[in-house]
Amino acid sequence: MYLTTPDFGLAPQARMHPRCASLMLTIPPTIQGLEEVVKRWISTCVMSRTEVGGRPIRREHQLVTNNPSLLNLWQTILKNMPGQRVKLIAEYNWGPDRVESIRFSIPVKTVDMPPIDIVVPAPLRPWDDFVRKALDVLKRQKQIGIVLSNDQTRRLECLLRGILDPKFDDRFVNYWDLWAHQRLISKDDPKWNLIINHARERLKLARRPTSDDRFILSSLEHMDLSIVKATKWLNMQYHNLGDAMSAGMVVIKDWIVKQQQSPNNLYSCYRP
Repeated sequence: MYLTTPDFGLAPQARMHPRCASLMLTIPPTIQGLEEVVKRWISTCVMSRTEVGGRPIRREHQLVTNNPSLLNLWQTILKNMPGQRVKLIAEYNWGPDRVESIRFSIPVKTVDMPPIDIVVPAPLRPWDDFVRKALDVLKRQKQIGIVLSNDQTRRLECLLRGILDPKFDDRFVNYWDLWAHQRLISKDDPKWNLIINHARERLKLARRPTSDDRFILSSLEHMDLSIVKATKWLNMQYHNLGDAMSAGMVVIKDWIVKQQQSPNNLYSCYRP
């Protein structure tokens, strides 16, 4: 678990046990095996349980299963290193009272691989091919093993079809960046450059020819979660704080509302 230390009248600041910063592990032969090893580690570092949809679930499952950074490490490096020892580093992104997300990485110096020829990466799937593939993946989500809600599926289908239009505005406020930079945000400077993501850019890894169905679906799921969490968090502040809500956050909330009213942008798929 993590410890807390007083912060002179402010909310307690959490500091993790040293074991939670990194883990030396032997790379398993499958991504499922890697996730299980990482879950056992993370379960000793975060609140063990939480509730999603009124049902208690183990917190480490939510943080590790289909984690985009862990999936990316597997796809790009770790799947070629079964049996090798690697140091896995965890960077924790904190919410009001718990870890909201974890970004996993490895130090370059721990990778023990033989010299290889420089290979030019294969071109990304064209957008029309990728959208066709992604829509098919959404239809087969039960078979793939990642089941989304009807609302999630509807939103993502709308977003994917919109992306095919070059004029489609794919900007969205990324919840994780919004939370991380909230103290820097003001009415005059909402820090758009720090909190705005582009859906087309976020889906680049998923467009790789080597990306399998599970990776594509988890990438879509995580992007949808980021969009929805930002909107819900801003609405919660607005209803709970009223006039006490940060003026900078009001600017961001109002921008999202305006975007929702426009037909040719991402937020038109996320109307209430």
